[in-house]
Amino acid sequence: MNKNYNLNVLFSLLFVLIATVVQSQTTQVSVFNYPNLNGTGGCGDENENLIGIIDALPGYDVDGSITSFSDASLLASQLEESTFFFMTDMEREDPENTTFFPVA
Repeated sequence: MNKNYNLNVLFSLLFVLIATVVQSQTTQVSVFNYPNLNGTGGCGDENENLIGIIDALPGYDVDGSITSFSDASLLASQLEESTFFFMTDMEREDPENTTFFPVA
C-alpha cells in the first residue's frame, strides 16, 4: 500500500473520532424557573424565552427544574451539574419574603 494512502486513511479516521467526541460533549445550563416569576406565561415569560434559546443551541442542554432554593443539598447537586446558571429578573415576587426566597 501507498504510504500517503495509509496516512490519509489514518488522518480521516482520527478526524472522525475527534469530531464524534467533540460533538457528543454538551454544556449544561441551568435556569432558575420559578413559575410566573417574570411574566405570566407564553412569549412574555423571560424564562421560557431563555430556555427556548439555550435549547436551540447545538452543544447546550438546559435544565429548567430549579424552582426553589429551600433545599440546599438539592440545589448544590443541580448547580454542580451545570457550567452556567441564569436567574432572570424578578418582576412578580418579593425577594424579602422568605416564603418565596428562603433564608437557606
